[in-house]
Order: sequence, then C-alpha cells, then structure tokens
Amino acid sequence: MAGDALWPYVTLSWDPQGANGATMNQNDNRGNYIYAWAGTPATSTTWAAVGGSSAWYNGSARSLCSYNAGWNFGAGDFEINFWMYQVARTSPWACLFGFGHDSPAQGWRILIGTTGQVNFNAHQGGGFASVDLNLVPLNIATHLALGRYNGVEFLYKNGVEVPLTGTAGNINAYSGGLQVSGTIGNNWLYTGHLDRIEILKGAVRHTAAFTPETSTFLPYAGQVSGVIRDSTGAACARTVRAFRRDTGALVSSTTSDAGTGAYSMNLPTLDELNIVAYDDAAGTFQNDIIHRVIPA
Repeated sequence: MAGDALWPYVTLSWDPQGANGATMNQNDNRGNYIYAWAGTPATSTTWAAVGGSSAWYNGSARSLCSYNAGWNFGAGDFEINFWMYQVARTSPWACLFGFGHDSPAQGWRILIGTTGQVNFNAHQGGGFASVDLNLVPLNIATHLALGRYNGVEFLYKNGVEVPLTGTAGNINAYSGGLQVSGTIGNNWLYTGHLDRIEILKGAVRHTAAFTPETSTFLPYAGQVSGVIRDSTGAACARTVRAFRRDTGALVSSTTSDAGTGAYSMNLPTLDELNIVAYDDAAGTFQNDIIHRVIPA
C-alpha cells in the first residue's frame, strides 16, 4: 500500500495517544521521545482532531523532546503543521513550540498573541506573523500550517492561505531540545490542546489551499510484501531484509509468517531495494533469494 512520499523529509510525526489524564511520555512515529518536563502534560480525550485523544497543557505544564537536526531549517524549505484548541490566552504570548534560546540567538519558536495573532519568531530577530491579529480564536479547533517554500514564507489557517508580514531569513542553528508549551523553560506556557503535529525539513506538504488532515499519519514512504516458500513449495518462516541497492545500507527487517509465508515491510524510502530472503540454518543448504524491487 502506498505510503507518504514526503516521509523522508518528516522529522517529527506525532499523534498524541493515551488514556484521559495519563502523563504524557511517548515516542512519535520518527522515534523522537516527547516527555513530561514540568507540570503535568497529559493526554486528553476531551478534544481530539484525530485518534480520540490529544496533548493537553494546563498553563503550567511543558514537554521536552531531545535534539533533532531536522529542526534546524537554515534558509531552506520547511513546514510545521498541527491542530490546536486554545482555551485561555497567555500574556504577552503563548508559545506552542520553542526550539532555541536568546543568547546566543539560535533557533525558532511559534507564538500565539493575546488576540490570536500567529508569530513565527527566529531568535536572531527574523520572523513572520499573520497580518490578522485575531487569527486563532479561543475554544475552537484550528489547523495551522506554516513554513517556507522556495524562499517565501507561508501560513494556512484551516487550509486557507492568510496574509503575512516579515521574513524568517537564515535561522541560526540550535543544538538543544524542542520544548512543547512555553519557551526557554517556564516562560509563555500554553493552555490548550495540540494534536497531529508534523515537522518537515527540505520539503513542504502544502503549497495551495487544502482540506486539513484528520487521518493518522502514514509513517512510511512505501511498502514491500510477498510470500516466502521453501524448496518444496510450502509456506515458511524466514528472515527477510531490505537493503538499499545504491549503498547497501540495511533499511528494514522482518520474519515471514510460518503458516502463510507472508511478510510485509513499511519502508522509509521509494528508492530501489534488494529484498533478501534467507535460508534457514537447519536442513539442506539452500541459496538465499534476492529480489530487486521498487517500493510502492
């Protein structure tokens, strides 16, 4: 089954899931670990854009996620998109995501003003903001997608592009963690829900008006599947591995089902691969089987 063609560019892919009120410590689809840093960030079933639960921040809670180089955008293309449901304002700003610090000036953050203005702030002084100072309402689900494409910043609210002022420029690289709710510690904490959070570096998902996504993420670019049989034609359990054909790097590994021989692998690339089905260690010696495939 076809996956997400942009998956190689996705650096954060998070559908917060869990029981209502559960302390939020979980991995996203990329293996980033988002954990409770202070207060009580929790999963909530009170509101969700997808999957039945969301991340809830009560105005004193914040999460942290360890450093990922995919959040340093420089002067290139990037996109951050997410659902939010803000229930109270923070003065002068509520910071949804903070990746950076002020001294030395590095990184970026996404802010919501006291009237609902959206601001992408690069710590070294650049940034862009919505012209509309009342863009994000309280107590209403809102989808935002913002970033830069071919050198031009953009912001979509609920799939509709909105006017901006300012430019982010070349964003100084940062080597710390991504803070969810607040910035540089206990500052400008957010009160509300967040859901279906995605960051891309080197590509963007939205370049024209769209319907905001409410499906779970597809955490792979493509799939390869098949059936493994032994020398008698019977279905069997065998180790199956996928290697990049250009570099030889191992991409994925699984074991076929002993009863049906079936296997399936979710893959992070659509590039050409060698699929190797290994002979078992016992019995008559047989050659391993290699297939040349392109994931789909």
